[in-house]
Amino acid sequence: MRFYQARSSYHKSALIQDSMQDKLLTEILNFWGDSFDNVFEFGAGNGMFSQKLIQILKMKKLVCNDIFDFSSYFASPIKFMCFDMQDTPILKHFSYLNPHFDLIISNAALQWMDAKAFFSNITTICAKNTKIAISTFGPQNLQEITTLTSLSLEYIKLDSLHHMLKSLDFHIIYSKEWLQTIAFPTPIAALKHLKYTGVNSLKQNFYIKKSMLKSLEYDFQNTLTYHPIILLLEKHQ
Repeated sequence: MRFYQARSSYHKSALIQDSMQDKLLTEILNFWGDSFDNVFEFGAGNGMFSQKLIQILKMKKLVCNDIFDFSSYFASPIKFMCFDMQDTPILKHFSYLNPHFDLIISNAALQWMDAKAFFSNITTICAKNTKIAISTFGPQNLQEITTLTSLSLEYIKLDSLHHMLKSLDFHIIYSKEWLQTIAFPTPIAALKHLKYTGVNSLKQNFYIKKSMLKSLEYDFQNTLTYHPIILLLEKHQ
């Protein structure tokens, strides 16, 4: 819900997510080239990444999905479908109505989901030798906010993701993680950045104390840390 509420401001504020998109596309081109038949993007949001996909990749069909209805942001040739990727019966029905996909891609969405359940179910829409390119965030993501509020999403370590994926018979073609910080002029600017991107664990009505603002300024110098993770996978059926 936070991301949907921030949909109009996301494009201008999501600097880290934008760089993750570019990194993901760079590695897709490096390892797999630019030609695909049927491509599926989940967690597409307002289509910021989708537009890059149609400009850079050669594909016959692009289907985009989100749990919220962003259909007004999409037009032909992109097909948008609103449903919950974690709803197994709906995913099976989606698979029945659509051809299996040879590339499944997502930027900065997996952290909102049950990763093991997702990877267990995603084979429903996989073709033979489907390629999967995903970015997400690791445990040090927004560590300043976690320290100040004791709130955080349940991020998964990269080595834990490796173990999980291997147990589910995924082939890890490429993986990378890094830390990236953004500095802001004031603590208020840092918190507004989180509001505008919607990518945090804070509730909409979360009360911000003066002590929190002071700590963000004096202990963390008005910086926020991001912990991106990139994964390129293949699932051989």
